[in-house]
Amino acid sequence: MRARLFLAVAVTLLAVSVPGRGLNADPGFSNKDLSGGYSGSGTGLLWFTPPGGSPPPFKLDLVTTSFTRYDGAGTCTGSVSQAQAPTFGGAPLATCTGTFSCTYSVNSDGTGTSTYTLTYTSGPCINSIVTDSFVLGERGELVNSVVTSDTIPAVDGTVTSIVAKETKTRQ
Repeated sequence: MRARLFLAVAVTLLAVSVPGRGLNADPGFSNKDLSGGYSGSGTGLLWFTPPGGSPPPFKLDLVTTSFTRYDGAGTCTGSVSQAQAPTFGGAPLATCTGTFSCTYSVNSDGTGTSTYTLTYTSGPCINSIVTDSFVLGERGELVNSVVTSDTIPAVDGTVTSIVAKETKTRQ
């Protein structure tokens, strides 16, 4: 009986003393937790004000699907399909496809930021640079993100507001 108690205490002390393996150890997240291929889908709204106010500001409803390959070291590439339509009438639904390159950084608490440089290869969409904030779930198997900025370098206008979210799942 005494030997069993001693053995139980010894095993517990050993488990707690091994770095990164203790009962309350939390090694945290890093870029390595975001690695491999992820499929995603998202929705959003974008308010755009053209230069000089002509045409008047307009709002687009967006729906996207994407595939992103993260390298576990802070860079990524992928493809995107986007459907968009003006909310207040106007042109009919437009569909665009393209590719992107991106960088990302994962904080130890599982939050992070990423920046995507989008290049559309079909449809009327305009190339842009999108930044988002994200949180990892399921130890990196799931990525939930919210767009924080959208810059359109080729157009001298202002994206005054964007509300977009996307969920990605490791494949």
